[in-house]
Amino acid sequence: MKYIIIIIVFLSSLHSYSQNINGIVLNNSEEPIQHVKIYTSKNDSILTDKNGMFSIDYKKISKYLSFEKYKFVTKNVHLSDIDKSKTLKIYLDSLSELEPVYFQVKKRKLKNYTLGLSNKGIMKRTPIFGFESCVLFKNEYRRKGIITYIKIPLRKTKKTKYVGNIQINFYEYDSIRKKPGGKIDTPKIIIDCKNQKYTETINIESYNIAFPKNGICIGLQFVPKNEKDIEFKKDIGPSLSGTKITDEVYTWSRFKNSTWSNAVKTPWGLFNTLLKIKVKL
Repeated sequence: MKYIIIIIVFLSSLHSYSQNINGIVLNNSEEPIQHVKIYTSKNDSILTDKNGMFSIDYKKISKYLSFEKYKFVTKNVHLSDIDKSKTLKIYLDSLSELEPVYFQVKKRKLKNYTLGLSNKGIMKRTPIFGFESCVLFKNEYRRKGIITYIKIPLRKTKKTKYVGNIQINFYEYDSIRKKPGGKIDTPKIIIDCKNQKYTETINIESYNIAFPKNGICIGLQFVPKNEKDIEFKKDIGPSLSGTKITDEVYTWSRFKNSTWSNAVKTPWGLFNTLLKIKVKL
């Protein structure tokens, strides 16, 4: 009887083990990549260990695995392409190793378009250091182009002596999870802000930041003017402007590079950050 119990326990452990997908994430030089974020669903994720290894319960995967790492191209692997009996090897391309993409512009004259939500129903949101608000810009024209200007309507934060700067970040749009995806490698853009009501206009045409066919997400991350102020926890200036013109989510937010959350619901409607861009298509 003792041997029978041992055999049953052994077979049960084998069955449990077989339900896991084991794998490793590597770069193109066959070197392991640690701390790659692997999404098993819209909200659940794990990280690879220092050797690039991971193990995931097969039952927890919804439809695909999404592998994300800063300065690497995001990769999605669908469930139907995964063989549970083998170690899954995932290779991520480094953004710095990619061949530059050249757009051959036809003789058609490029046109300027202004994109962004209407400024009806203005609200404001007062940030703290480390807060980031990210806005989706859909490409309704389905043509590639470049972003030329960014316009940020800002509002005064009352009763604060701390004024922060805004760092502008660019992200791919993950149409599967319907959230910002991998970060796009661009020159660092930091705005020296004032705590007053005004619109900050930034000319970024010289950076040649592409406006993809499936759109782009632009993040506004609040950073201190001086590193000693980074731990200041109270409201800072200036505040972001928002609109309640639509109930569709165009905005996500997070704190210190955590998971993105959908736009905040207020008693007056959904808070979508007000931000406009100009593009050439």
